[in-house]
Amino acid sequence: MPVIATGILLILVSVRPVHCFVDLRIVIVQCILNVLMEGLWHVSAVERFIEEMGLISQEGGDARIAGRIFGLLVVEGRELSLHQISERLGVSRASVSTNARRLAQRGVVRLTAHAGDRQDYYVLNNFPNVDMLGDLADRLIRNARDIQACVEPMRAENEAAARRVDDLSDAFEQSAQILQDWAIALRNGDKTFRKDHQ
Repeated sequence: MPVIATGILLILVSVRPVHCFVDLRIVIVQCILNVLMEGLWHVSAVERFIEEMGLISQEGGDARIAGRIFGLLVVEGRELSLHQISERLGVSRASVSTNARRLAQRGVVRLTAHAGDRQDYYVLNNFPNVDMLGDLADRLIRNARDIQACVEPMRAENEAAARRVDDLSDAFEQSAQILQDWAIALRNGDKTFRKDHQ
């Protein structure tokens, strides 16, 4: 589909403008460019989810492919071989292998094997959502410590600013504690946690 749109775009750009069609030609070119630039071609909801997980992963400082692997495993709900993941995502097996191993080290997925089969398979761990909450809590704790390290030196310069920064550090710590408590409750099967904290 993008090839067809690119061909139409090239034809429209190369055709000499006719007075009454000048504005229409510009509008068509702009629409095609918008479609090409914004990726508005029909993408299934599943593919969109997988891509969204990649973007979220990238935004969090991880590799985009790691998020896409996670998204694919969530959607499939079963173990997949490196070859299957590579084919489905359209990326190299080496990239899949590297990122799947990182996800396994973090406890999000686990490596499985089949007797007589030399391929590696990956499947989601039982509690990937819980692990993600733990990762978020760890980030918040690190941020709180980094922010807190600025408080004391700031007191000599600006006491009011130091208090606000201290409050921010406390907010990060409290948020981390809520996430940790939530992760523990989910791991233990406690469904009342969400109701208690609304």
